[in-house]
Amino acid sequence: PEDGRIGTLSRGQQARLKMVFAFSWPNKLALMDEPFGSIDPPSRKRILHTIFCEFRGEAQAIIISTHIVNEIEEFLDEVIYLKKGEIALSGPADQLREQKGKSLEGIFEEVAG
Repeated sequence: PEDGRIGTLSRGQQARLKMVFAFSWPNKLALMDEPFGSIDPPSRKRILHTIFCEFRGEAQAIIISTHIVNEIEEFLDEVIYLKKGEIALSGPADQLREQKGKSLEGIFEEVAG
């Protein structure tokens, strides 16, 4: 409701609202830490499609820290895998898939394991 308080929203609704705020004005960089964790899978899919296919400008970079690699990997250009706070592997997404012969999710499981 328009007169509702943010604190009364569900975690998923609050997460959606944070994304609206993040993309509500032009910016060169959006930094998002686990932005999709509280959002149900069908909504995540719609949000990802909107952000990366309909909304994102060419002059904007989006950095996402997430464990939900399988749901976002089709949108990724560059990937950095961290293990114990250190860069374990990084590079262009297509190049990493080709080198490892795996999806980004498979590479994530290998690096994290």
